[in-house]
Amino acid sequence: MAVKYFFPKLRLQLLPASSPESSTLPSLAGIYRGFFNPAQVHLSACPTDYSTYFSSKILSILHSCSDLFSLRIAHTALLVHGFAEILPFQTKLLSSYGVLGNTGCARLVFDGITDPDLYSCKAMLKSYLTNDCYLDAIRIYGRWRESLLEQDNIMFSLVLKACIKLQDLRQGKKLHCHITKVGNPDDFLLNVLIDMYAKCSDMKSACNLFDTIAERNVVSWTTIISGLVQHDRAEDGLLLFNKMRWAHIIPNSTTIASALSSSAQLHDLALGRSIHALGIKLGAEDSNVVMNAVVDMYTKCCVVNEAEYVFQRMPHKDIVTWNAMMAGYSQNNLGSEALSLFNKMKSEGYSTDAVTVVNALSASASLGSLHIGGSFHGYTVKNGFLSNIYVSTALVNFYNKCGDVSSSRVVFDEMSDRNTVTWCSMMGGYGMQGDSTTSLDLLHRMLGEDMKPNDVIFTSILSTCSHTGMVKEGKKLFERMCEQFDVVPTMKHYSCMVDMLARAGQVEEALAFIEGMPVEAEISVWQILLHGCRVHSRLDVGEKALRRMAEMQPDTPDYYVLLSNLYASDQRWDDALEIRELMKQKRLMKLPGSSCIHIEGR
Repeated sequence: MAVKYFFPKLRLQLLPASSPESSTLPSLAGIYRGFFNPAQVHLSACPTDYSTYFSSKILSILHSCSDLFSLRIAHTALLVHGFAEILPFQTKLLSSYGVLGNTGCARLVFDGITDPDLYSCKAMLKSYLTNDCYLDAIRIYGRWRESLLEQDNIMFSLVLKACIKLQDLRQGKKLHCHITKVGNPDDFLLNVLIDMYAKCSDMKSACNLFDTIAERNVVSWTTIISGLVQHDRAEDGLLLFNKMRWAHIIPNSTTIASALSSSAQLHDLALGRSIHALGIKLGAEDSNVVMNAVVDMYTKCCVVNEAEYVFQRMPHKDIVTWNAMMAGYSQNNLGSEALSLFNKMKSEGYSTDAVTVVNALSASASLGSLHIGGSFHGYTVKNGFLSNIYVSTALVNFYNKCGDVSSSRVVFDEMSDRNTVTWCSMMGGYGMQGDSTTSLDLLHRMLGEDMKPNDVIFTSILSTCSHTGMVKEGKKLFERMCEQFDVVPTMKHYSCMVDMLARAGQVEEALAFIEGMPVEAEISVWQILLHGCRVHSRLDVGEKALRRMAEMQPDTPDYYVLLSNLYASDQRWDDALEIRELMKQKRLMKLPGSSCIHIEGR
């Protein structure tokens, strides 16, 4: 569109005649007239016929526009006085529109630029990124890539950030190839590339790129360590953290927080304490990022009292701090404390977010309280959290754990978007009720929506088949899991299969399945087989299982109890008594299990 036709149309679009704003235009335009009077522009030698002085004045006015109304008036004044086609003003205009959230007007201004330069292109990209229009940013860059003669590392980093937000590894790789083709990326851009690969779950490429950096700075180390920790590679992350220290690079707050997260994943309390001490030594105790990670680490290492000590002494708590402490209580079966903390958080004037609500629902589920959880359901509806997929999934999980699968299904059916965790939770709810048919129906429905089930879903369905005696269906499902969906079986899957066969009395087939496993069976798998042998009075196979268990863990009381019960079920009382005496000699005692329920507020 030609520039001379573009601006009159834009002026009409920005300020229609019927708009109440149009009546104030003359007075406001008069305010700007002193700056925009062409008669005051005296540097005729300037190619664009405006002086540096008045240019800075105009840019200052545009910069001072803090809302769309004033920006539109300033834009109109530019049009009236003939300055709207000057490139620096156009660039500032589109940038200001982007900051104020109007990407449509920003794009109209950009499209009116006859010959966009590097700065105007970057301003357009920033406008899209500021307003979460990541796909638009990638698309418009795709139009420029071959035609724009000048491109720099800042522009590349902006497009890479859009790829990160969209998890678009394909576009990120294409841009990486283009960057390599047109020039040498600096350390800043290499760090952004590493972050892109890490956030898009391609840690192999991220590590390979990290290895190519000759002079690594703290950002390089922090980016790769954080990526490894986020992908559950805590040991690798800690290894690099140590290498970073050996390289005499001082870690920043984010590095220390990532190292603390590694300790939490490994449940290594001693290591976590040493990293906490390092953070204090480096002066990071004033950083909420670090102290929130400290709280999380202590709760995941099951030392809630130390987490409370840190939490209570934090002078400036943020919502992440409260959420970390609430989650810690829930993870350590302290649901009442978690809910008390929620009430305290509200009383102190802190606003809640989706994570807070998820933690509160998890605490309610651990207490088995339909009344409390139901009140949080109302809270989610009232405060607009129900549209959040994680909150809705937590509601599904809460109702399932409380045995109210019908309410769970209502929430599930009302969800407009579901992830694999949602489907798994709903299938697990039916599984806990022994309704394997509906669980399998949900699996088929999930497959019909082109969603790929993960290993957790197969664990849930196989467990359901095991408890309902659906051996034939379970075998077929296990085969499909391995062959059709390329899911590598874990020990949980093997345990479900052994349990399924043993419960059905097919103990010889269960033993053959264990012996045919490509990995060595854990002792828990043998315990499952031994339990099946006791139920079906198969002492011969049970003794084989016991011998294997004795080789693996000679000081664990559980299998002695199972063997004693096995002998008792076969009326071999002397052998059962002998096992009990052996347990006394070894001073082995099986600890009783425990559970809790919430009754009348207690």
